[in-house]
Amino acid sequence: MPNETAVSPEREVGDFGKAFPGVWKLVEAKRIEGAKARLAWPSWCYLPYEHAHEIMSNFVPNLPPEIARTISSPVAQILEARRILAHNLCLYSAWRHTKGIYRFDPSVYAELIDTPLDSELPCELLLRLPEWAVTMETPGLLLGETLKSHVMLTVTLRDSEPIVILTCNLFRPLVLPLARQSIAAALAHAFAAGELRRVFEPFVRRALALAIYLCCEEPDMSSGTDRRAMGMKTTRRGTKFFPPGSVQMWDVGMRIGAELRTARDEWERENAQHDSVEGHQRARPRPHFRKAHERRVWYGSGDNARAVYRWFPSTLVNTKKSADLIETIRPVKANDDDT
Repeated sequence: MPNETAVSPEREVGDFGKAFPGVWKLVEAKRIEGAKARLAWPSWCYLPYEHAHEIMSNFVPNLPPEIARTISSPVAQILEARRILAHNLCLYSAWRHTKGIYRFDPSVYAELIDTPLDSELPCELLLRLPEWAVTMETPGLLLGETLKSHVMLTVTLRDSEPIVILTCNLFRPLVLPLARQSIAAALAHAFAAGELRRVFEPFVRRALALAIYLCCEEPDMSSGTDRRAMGMKTTRRGTKFFPPGSVQMWDVGMRIGAELRTARDEWERENAQHDSVEGHQRARPRPHFRKAHERRVWYGSGDNARAVYRWFPSTLVNTKKSADLIETIRPVKANDDDT
């Protein structure tokens, strides 16, 4: 089982900037231009795809040989390269302004990547990332037959619809359109239409499960849940963003992970004690995570009663403090036109 080449997210983004000199200044100019013209793209989107594609038209990119040989026309090769690199630019330009890397507690990580996405998790959930783009450490996660140490992920606009872009040292990023009601439906459509190859399905599902947890109202993280204002400064030309000098590490799930391990140790001790007594009663169920799920919640009463669906992430069950660990999702504003 091959390991991936050890290229850090910071190195990957830095290499992109070196390959296309001046690209970050073009991105900043485009964002300032959009703010002055009051172009309406939502605050969760750092740079829409169409603007990224316009920026990449200033360069003459080359395709890797394994991709180029599948396209006969040189002009078509350039167009395809710009399309791919525009997606990369959306992701890299967003991530370099906060450089957040999320490290999950091992117990929580194992539970999250096993969380099924079968339920009707709404696509709008992914609009609540704590940063414009995130990098998540993914020990042991396979893409095909290759181990991947991390995943970079962002949500942006393309043709006025949200899309997820994710990569892990890939020239061609994985793109998931979210023009469906649920994440499960968006995935099913992408695989059926060939927008995502089936071999990527386990990897994409697990990466999304990690990202969904970061979108919770109060995830178990080492700091606040919205870091997009980091490096933001007001200048005479408007608001500008200055990337941090180094990556920002964020621990995720440490409290819950420690409680889960403590609860499991307690369960093991209880079972050992029961097993030593003849005719013992069955021990209580093992502490575990209740899988992420949607639940219908009723508001009001009588004629004013109404039902809404809310999503609840994985929750510890059969622990003394499990009631304190249920997390909720804030509703997403329908019209958020800040740039």
